Amino acid sequence: MIPAAPPTPSASSTPRTPNGSARATLLLLTVAFVAQMVVQSVLFPVFRAPDEANHVDMARHTGMALMGGGGEVVHRPDAVRPISQAVTRARALSGLSGAPGQMPPREAAAAPPRPERPSFAALASGEATQARNQMTQHPPAYYLLAGALAAPLERAGTPYDLQVVLLRLLGVALMAVLPAAAWWTAGRLGADRAGRTVAALVPCAIPMVAHIGASVNSDVLVVALMGLLTPLLLRVAQRPRVSWWLAIAVGVLAGAALLTKGFALVTLPWLALAFLVGVRRGSVLRRLAQLFVAAALALAGGGWWWLRNLLVLGEVQPSHASVGLAPADFIPDWGWWAGFAAQRFLRRFWIEPDTVQQVPPWEAVAALLLVAGLAYGSWRALRRRRGASLLVALLPAVLLLGIVGWGAAQAYVDTGRPFGLNGRYLFGALPGIAGVVGLVTGTRARALAALLTAAVVTAGMQAWAWTAALGFYWGTQSPGPADELRAVAAWSPLPPALVGAAAVLAPLALLAALARELRGAARGSGSIAVSYRLGARETRETS
Repeated sequence: MIPAAPPTPSASSTPRTPNGSARATLLLLTVAFVAQMVVQSVLFPVFRAPDEANHVDMARHTGMALMGGGGEVVHRPDAVRPISQAVTRARALSGLSGAPGQMPPREAAAAPPRPERPSFAALASGEATQARNQMTQHPPAYYLLAGALAAPLERAGTPYDLQVVLLRLLGVALMAVLPAAAWWTAGRLGADRAGRTVAALVPCAIPMVAHIGASVNSDVLVVALMGLLTPLLLRVAQRPRVSWWLAIAVGVLAGAALLTKGFALVTLPWLALAFLVGVRRGSVLRRLAQLFVAAALALAGGGWWWLRNLLVLGEVQPSHASVGLAPADFIPDWGWWAGFAAQRFLRRFWIEPDTVQQVPPWEAVAALLLVAGLAYGSWRALRRRRGASLLVALLPAVLLLGIVGWGAAQAYVDTGRPFGLNGRYLFGALPGIAGVVGLVTGTRARALAALLTAAVVTAGMQAWAWTAALGFYWGTQSPGPADELRAVAAWSPLPPALVGAAAVLAPLALLAALARELRGAARGSGSIAVSYRLGARETRETS
């Protein structure tokens, strides 16, 4: 059992919640992040996101079931259903039925007028497709949520592309919690205000986070739920006495995550760790009782899905992916696989892989900065005797890396092909990673350097991602920025003025937040003046 850090005596204090100035900075960063995702919801054509056609099909199927149109509201993991003809025809109508390299040029003149774009219902037919929708292997929580939105859109005859983008905006709303989750996590770990700002910038600096947030994908719900769990479980681990309401809250959130995707299975050992590291003499029975309540709620909320799979199907998550087995004489080349896996995972952590043909050097630089910040932040946490909090913050990252690595290695042995190496699978652990990175500040010089570095990386990575997507998806026979932007505006299901406003708002909000924090850091004001030694009140609240 890991002992909790003892209180650090000090006369100073920091507020439990951000003061007005800090709240304004956090709000600006959240606005910048949301604006990034709104732009990406249109910059990437419909169905050009990971498995988006499958997720849209599942949302429509669930929505029609909710309307009483037949089918099961909660699907079965052992059932495989074909992708609907409506979604297949919508993909073809979008000019995106083939692989990315087979896409036709998307020119403004070829875009059909918005009022003439058909709904999914108009594209439906009674014919079955050959393609299978393997998303039935996932629990139903996201599809129930997305289906509740899709149902009235179906009833209203909403054009198919607008329906997809509105479902994407549901993901934007869910993922909008990430900067705040990172901010609060950094505060729980003892970061000063500059460090919390750096932590909140980490999700903004990864274009793939905005891309997943602006897509129809069950990842958005599990990432949002695990993001909210991170500061709450740190609170559980650090407080000498945990309220029953907090125990209930973390159990409900964990249960909802477990009913969304298999990666949420990491929440069960995460709950146990958070409650057990905070055990002190006299509180053992209370802690164990609260852990039992939280775990019971998690199992009742979503854990039952995985228990049923194990008991009925003999495996935790049956896979319906149609991938052939490797030849009998196949011998894995683990040296080649390790190098390929590292490159693929890194690339799919930072950006949507179709838009870039080679990994550029600045992507590796950003990765090195993130790893260096994580290492230095971890060292500072250990030096300040916050090892237990550090472990709670980073446990999801360690477990998710293990799950992804083991699953990908097993798939390589079984099929002879490398797949399942998606860096986005780590996003559920992003607030914990960002919170530890936020510990790099502590002096005026480090605060200024960290803020500037985080802001430059954020602006540079997003500009690179937007430029790459414009050139890849919207480049015509005579490419040019003006023609590409006209094509985006013509094909956009949303009003072009709204998308343009978001594209302007994203950098402006980022610059405004940076200016506020750099001014405070340069003056040595705010919590930078009490950067390294936490106040007594802060310590009592986070220990």
